[in-house]
Amino acid sequence: MNVLKARTVLKEYTKRFGDLPPIGKDTRHTERSTQFFKDCFQEQIDFISDPSKLKTALCSRRAGKTHAAAVYLLKEMVEHPGSEAAYIALTRSNAKRVMWPKLKQLSHQYSLGLHFNNSELFCTFPNQSVIYLTGANDSADVDKLRGSAFRLVVLDECASFGRHMDELVEEALEPTLIDCDGTLCMIGTPNASCSGIFFRMTTMENTDYSNHAWKIMENPHIPHAGDWLDQRMGRRGWGDDHPVFLREWRGKWVRSADSLVYRIFEDKNIYETLPIDDFDFEYILGVDLGFEDATAFTVVAFSRDLPFLYLVDEFKASHMIPTEIAQHIRQLTNIYEFIKIVVYTGGLG
Repeated sequence: MNVLKARTVLKEYTKRFGDLPPIGKDTRHTERSTQFFKDCFQEQIDFISDPSKLKTALCSRRAGKTHAAAVYLLKEMVEHPGSEAAYIALTRSNAKRVMWPKLKQLSHQYSLGLHFNNSELFCTFPNQSVIYLTGANDSADVDKLRGSAFRLVVLDECASFGRHMDELVEEALEPTLIDCDGTLCMIGTPNASCSGIFFRMTTMENTDYSNHAWKIMENPHIPHAGDWLDQRMGRRGWGDDHPVFLREWRGKWVRSADSLVYRIFEDKNIYETLPIDDFDFEYILGVDLGFEDATAFTVVAFSRDLPFLYLVDEFKASHMIPTEIAQHIRQLTNIYEFIKIVVYTGGLG
């Protein structure tokens, strides 16, 4: 190609596509990253752009946290070819229901050309990056995540996980981020128990996590949210201080016993002594193991001639080591002579 022809081609290229980028500088990732933000609002952008390696997003319902998570996953995989990311919900079916259609929608919207494996729930990028969807409902699911090397992990529904959440985060997920200096995000809506690692990381003053929070009222894609909430609260007779409203629609940690257990009626549920003179009783011990969250001991009594179960003793304490737990079980056994002892190990098995 002679010089005159080359100049003609260059002139036509510049006319159609603009100036050429500097030699050695590829602007495609920057342009692609920018387009991901075009449908995001500021709170979502702030969360995604935060350089912290440990992040939380404490949100109300319908605040747009799923969209933010999907954009974040896509953006990281586009910008880092050959990387792996994971979206983890409470169950595999939840992950598929919540995130799978969103990823497909955005892949089409942004022309990403993702290939979706619908049976195994992973999608592959043209640059060989991969996003995996899975659940982590118990310790067996947690074990499946060990040995991976993720650039980004988004852990959703964090307030709904059980006691194994600590093991999931600290023992299974954090080590998977070492290779790529990856990021772990915990997102979710507050629960009624106000407990667990998600609660601690979003409320403690001294934590490694960078905390973000926004609610449905910040979501410009649901402009009628205020009117809808006013009508719903009016129908239910709720005030602005109702615990369900504060948790679900304001993203606030508010403990509410009514949401955790059956309502107690004093005339039916409160008693002073067992009718041991009239009936023979047998005893069962239940132990719920924990460490930061307390280990709990519950003694119940029943008679085969009565349709009732009686709570006769309970105790809980944090930071109990196995020896202390065993000693307390022996003390209770000497008192009640249990016919059965049931221990829920959770993530401590």
